[in-house]
Amino acid sequence: MFLFVRFKRIVGFTILLMVLVGSTAWADVIYVDNSVAGLNDGSSWEDAFTSLESALVAATTGDELWVARGTYTPSAIKTGDDDPRGAAFQLKNGVAVYGGFSGEETVREDRDWESHTTIISGERGAADDDTDNCYHVFYHPSDLALDNTAVLDGVEISGGSAYSDDVDAVWHMLQGGGMYNEASSPVIRNCTLTGNFAGMCGAGVYNMSASPLIENCDFSQNISLFGGGVCNESSQSVITGSAFTDNIAFGIIGDGTGWGGAVYNQSSSLILTNCGFENNGAIFGGAVTDFESTSDILSCDFIENEAAYGGALCISGSSDSTVTDCEITNNAAIGNWDEGTGKGGGVYCEASSSIFTRCTFKKNDALSAGGMGNGPSSSSTVRECYFLGNTGVMGGGVVNGGADALFVNALFVGNRAETGGGFLNVASSVNLTNCTISSNEAYSGDEIGPEETGRGGGMMNIDATVTIVNCILWEDRAAVEGEEELANISEVDETEVTISHSDMQGAFSDDMDWNSDLGKDNGGNIVIDPEFVDPPTPGRDEIWGTDDDRFGDLDLRVMSSCIDAGDNHADNVPEIDIDGNDRVDGVDMGAYDYQPLPSGDANIDLSSDVRMPHASRDTAGSGCFLSTICFDGFVKSPISLLRCISRHVTYD
Repeated sequence: MFLFVRFKRIVGFTILLMVLVGSTAWADVIYVDNSVAGLNDGSSWEDAFTSLESALVAATTGDELWVARGTYTPSAIKTGDDDPRGAAFQLKNGVAVYGGFSGEETVREDRDWESHTTIISGERGAADDDTDNCYHVFYHPSDLALDNTAVLDGVEISGGSAYSDDVDAVWHMLQGGGMYNEASSPVIRNCTLTGNFAGMCGAGVYNMSASPLIENCDFSQNISLFGGGVCNESSQSVITGSAFTDNIAFGIIGDGTGWGGAVYNQSSSLILTNCGFENNGAIFGGAVTDFESTSDILSCDFIENEAAYGGALCISGSSDSTVTDCEITNNAAIGNWDEGTGKGGGVYCEASSSIFTRCTFKKNDALSAGGMGNGPSSSSTVRECYFLGNTGVMGGGVVNGGADALFVNALFVGNRAETGGGFLNVASSVNLTNCTISSNEAYSGDEIGPEETGRGGGMMNIDATVTIVNCILWEDRAAVEGEEELANISEVDETEVTISHSDMQGAFSDDMDWNSDLGKDNGGNIVIDPEFVDPPTPGRDEIWGTDDDRFGDLDLRVMSSCIDAGDNHADNVPEIDIDGNDRVDGVDMGAYDYQPLPSGDANIDLSSDVRMPHASRDTAGSGCFLSTICFDGFVKSPISLLRCISRHVTYD
């Protein structure tokens, strides 16, 4: 009994000791502060090392370096020659370097790296001359073999200049101005990397055969040819919770440079989550470029990035990329027709496979493909995505050129171009299932030939194969010969369009003859107002792509003829709708599935706003579904009548 009680006391004391000591219970703290004049042994703030290099030399496995605010510049040459620009810091396995201390803290949690900036700088020599700066602020060659026990947390890295005009310059001299990682995989957390340069790759961070974790970091004003912020080659990197602003991958059109303004991946696997990209620029991929890579991009925002190909993203070179829950807004692809640039204001894909799920493409702009461009040999799948107010000369929403593309549960509203307001499909195979394409516009302009301008408000097809199933195309407009008329689909050359179980304005003549100019009628098609909850409008200026656009609510009202009117057995029919709701009972037409009211005791009130126009073809879509149940070719079940009545049902 005595032994048991004594054991409990020992365990209790041990737990209490661990709680009191906290997160640094078993770590020796080495203090670094270049503003003090003590014993310079790192034993306390008063006797802190004044040199970060000395502290790193003294550190052993399990140690933490607490680095006070100030600027620290390397002096020890690490590149194996006598070039003073080869001076760099090097992390160690098992050692964590923390910045952001004022010089008085007793627990790490009290530091504030935003207020007490610890700057690790490559600036040496003349302050206004980057050519004499260190090649790398941190240099981690393969023989260090850093792993995730090497931690850098809460510092600013700036002034690295990986550049040499020597034609015999060693490879590393042109990569990784801020940090160079070869077969080294440190953790970089809560850091700012700004104002670094690289003559080739990764001005902020360069990774070769590495697997670093970059978490909660800010990358700004870093410049290189490939990957202004981060360049990954043959690497498996994870970047999460980080912001990329004003980074540049510079280059010249036609010389194969300028890839990935913020991030460039080559032969790499990247996980990119919860990151923001704003005002980055490049030739290919203003924010991110994948080349021969596999990327998972999740919950990221891409805003006001710019490139010649892919304002936000460029996916090419046999890449296999997945983009999920991302906002792609106000990006631009700039260029001119002679150079063949200006493709994909939001995204440009070529010779690659990509999957986009639950993404929003909004108010992006390009010469060709305002929202998304799928180029030659690309295969793209787009599910539960929104294309809103994108603009282009050719293809406001999407251009498919020599591509295979599948769109499921996609919404296209207010996109605008000279030809193909919603879509432009050229020499492509395109499948649209349960999509809603409404209020897109092809305007009359003078940048393309007179035969194409002002055509295909919803879709323009040229030598393409297009399958449309369970879709709604409504109120898309095109200007032809100066007069605006309804034009959901326009096509030229050897185009084959097959349409089934879709609601398409203009599909039938007054005599209920199918309009063969749209394509082949494969059955189940109707031409009745889909009864959107809140139809979209371009606002008072009546021009899409401007600030007063209102994209509305394209859910179906209870009386909609599109409810249960889709083909349940068609290929690619989704189990959910664009909002993630289960598709109940039969499949509805369009991107949204009508969600029935909850069950309960009903009080029926038929006195409010019951519209019963004369049941004729002239009134199709003008009133409640009671007007359409007797249409020739549109006979519905009694359930449709009950839906109309249930519009006026309220529940206690």
